[in-house]
Amino acid sequence: MINIHKTASKLTILLWNANGVSQHKNELQNLLYEKKIHIALITETHFTQKTNFNIPGYSLYKTDHPDGSAHAGTAILISSDIQHHELLGFQEPHIQATIISIQIKNVPIKIASVYCPPRYKIDFEDFNRFFQLLSHSFLAGGDFNSKHTLWGSKASNQRGSTLHRSLIKNHLSFISPPNPTYWPTHVNRLPETLDFFISKIPNHINTYIENICDLSSDHSPILLSITGDVLLNSRPSITNGPIDWDKFKLNFDQNINLKVALKSQSDVDNAAKDIVQKIQQAAIKATSPINPHIKNSSKSLPADIKQLIINKRRARAKWQNSRLPSHKKNFNFLTNLLKYKLHMHKSEQFQLYMRSLQPNNGSLWKATKRLTRHREKIPPLRQENGLLAITDKDKANIFASQLAETFQPHSCTIPENDSLVEIQQFLSAPLPMSLPAKPISPGEIQSLIKK
Repeated sequence: MINIHKTASKLTILLWNANGVSQHKNELQNLLYEKKIHIALITETHFTQKTNFNIPGYSLYKTDHPDGSAHAGTAILISSDIQHHELLGFQEPHIQATIISIQIKNVPIKIASVYCPPRYKIDFEDFNRFFQLLSHSFLAGGDFNSKHTLWGSKASNQRGSTLHRSLIKNHLSFISPPNPTYWPTHVNRLPETLDFFISKIPNHINTYIENICDLSSDHSPILLSITGDVLLNSRPSITNGPIDWDKFKLNFDQNINLKVALKSQSDVDNAAKDIVQKIQQAAIKATSPINPHIKNSSKSLPADIKQLIINKRRARAKWQNSRLPSHKKNFNFLTNLLKYKLHMHKSEQFQLYMRSLQPNNGSLWKATKRLTRHREKIPPLRQENGLLAITDKDKANIFASQLAETFQPHSCTIPENDSLVEIQQFLSAPLPMSLPAKPISPGEIQSLIKK
């Protein structure tokens, strides 16, 4: 078997305040594919329970605002290749957080996407309660709307000072980008650093953070790179690509030997071992490894859109340096043009895909099956105390308790002696006499059929 334990030596995390992520879906999807981002922490998602948001190759976990309206909220997009599981989130009006758990260098680490709306007051105990939920070994990135000179703001506000005291109290550190992340449109308002990470991770895990000029909102995204082996999803397989079954049959027929004596137990064991080896060898020879360039060809963009993305990045960087209205106007123009181009490109790709579907080769049936398949999200298991069951032992104990409560013997109530005598007399009583059943004639059957 191959592909049993796969790891990635580097983890890339994107942090971005989207101010409504649905309107930037195409641009976000392109950035995730281009930068090969493993985890995206999105704040101010503006999601509700009815929101349907999906990016191929990524799993979505979200925490909406408690009032259910389309504002605030957080989400995590994580590559489906990374082993992870969802944890209990934090959903209150003043703090929303989506939390998952992954393994970096064999250390379980919680990853949280956090948003703190500016209009609510958050005191010292609120921050402490949230950090106690995260407990040991975590990395929380988000828009805390907390200003402090230590992480790059021009001045400190009350929430920033409160957050700083909570970091000291809980022995936490912060990872902030070198440049501001919030860029107000009004020229009289100064840029601020509102998006950063709060961490409690082992010292042997190294990090590197940087600003990028991609995406379109009043917050610029930041990238955090983590060096360390990240456990990936993999399933046992003897091949690393699709199998040519005609070639497999030919290889297997040429190597198989059916004239084998099976006179003892050792003969049977050796014959079984030999046929398994022949099957594995035939499968490996008939396998065509997947070319990564072909695999990612569907995610590539035309040259004009790639150049437009480069021009938009330059326009954003130019406006952030100068803060001139003319540069802002040019940046807005390129942003809207890029959204239109990405939308048209996606529509054209979908039309080409629809034209390629044929009823003869099974492609139409596969597409219909994929669209009509109802995928229910399996909720996480919870223990009696309300916490999520994370370890295999906790999950096994929950199933054991459920099965023990369900499959129990029925309570057997023994009747009294008088009742036993009455039952015995009833069973021993002779059957009542009755006349034999009247025979049915063929004519009666025929008349019933006609009715």
